[in-house]
Amino acid sequence: MTIKKYLTLAAVATGLCAASMTGAAAEPNSACSTMIYHKSFLDQYPRAPAVCRQVDVKNGVKSAKFTGKVVGRDKGSITVQFLNVAGDAVAGMEPATFTPAEGAKLTVNGKSTKYSDLKSGDTLNFWVSENRAGIVTDLDAEKTN
Repeated sequence: MTIKKYLTLAAVATGLCAASMTGAAAEPNSACSTMIYHKSFLDQYPRAPAVCRQVDVKNGVKSAKFTGKVVGRDKGSITVQFLNVAGDAVAGMEPATFTPAEGAKLTVNGKSTKYSDLKSGDTLNFWVSENRAGIVTDLDAEKTN
């Protein structure tokens, strides 16, 4: 094999490897960029759009899905730290605190769980509906917390 052919193959292989590595990294869902967030939500969580996982539409309302880790509980309220696609807390981003309805349930670590049973470290999904400031943990329930 000549040097020229070898260098050409090496360049092609490097390009394919780089493209493969780029695709392997989790990227934000492109639909997330179409969301219109409520001003007060963006004022409090300006980096939230960057950690949106996907957009779900329920009853004609778009909602951005986020993943978080429970970092605190206090008198019925839950505090959740936003997580990036690698599962790490987002640096410089305040946790979200919300108060669920009494007896409300959500899915945590794949299991139906009461809010009162949440523990620090539990991972959960939550949604923020377009043009609304509140957090929703069950799109079927349609209650904003």
